[in-house]
Amino acid sequence: MLAPAVSHYLYISTISVYGDFSQPIDEDTALATLADESVEEGSGETCGPLQALCDERVLTEIGTDRTTILRPTYICGPGDRTDRYTYWPVRTMRGGEMLWPGTPDDNIQIIDVRDLANFTIGCVERGTAGIYNTVIPAGSFTMGQLAEDCLAVTDADMQPVWADPGFLAGQDVRLPIWENPNGEMGNLLTVDGRRAAAAGLRTRPTRETARDTVAWWKTLPADRTATLRAGLSAGREAELLSLLKRRDA
Repeated sequence: MLAPAVSHYLYISTISVYGDFSQPIDEDTALATLADESVEEGSGETCGPLQALCDERVLTEIGTDRTTILRPTYICGPGDRTDRYTYWPVRTMRGGEMLWPGTPDDNIQIIDVRDLANFTIGCVERGTAGIYNTVIPAGSFTMGQLAEDCLAVTDADMQPVWADPGFLAGQDVRLPIWENPNGEMGNLLTVDGRRAAAAGLRTRPTRETARDTVAWWKTLPADRTATLRAGLSAGREAELLSLLKRRDA
């Protein structure tokens, strides 16, 4: 219905559309597929392929010359409803020993919601067509830097305890934003975003995102902040820290 009526169509997708994260990812990487495209139930296995079908439908109906598709990574900052990024600074505020995955050198990748919004508006205003991975520069941010950001903006007495991928896998633990750099999803957090940067995407310092996320969190009502929607519960984290210490004793 919209195809013949609009001069420009912008669609916000996700980097999850790509089919193989064991290889470096850019906008030309093959998309994920489904053997049965009639599947409607979303899950960890179907979410990316279903989203890829949406991307393809937009391009087919509107046409590449009138379409902009943005593929963000983890969207962070004030207003986040998932707590995937928010978990880290909020948990840091509590202080004490805190479980962190992998090593401080492990790459991660985010996009501040305000930077994504600014780029989205710019694409609409300029009529910029094309497909863009909206991410901070690959290799520019690590788990160690995230920990430093969290400590800097909270002034908390938190001591990171780094847990290796083998331990986490053995305990069936998945923590938000991080992926095992040597695992099958290792390149999920080093996606090439140079095309978006060349088209005008500007990303702010990650510490600013951490600072403003904490400030926003402190304005929320108690029933919202009582339980984080991602990450570890206090009890589960204590259990894992104890297991890790016994293993390494």
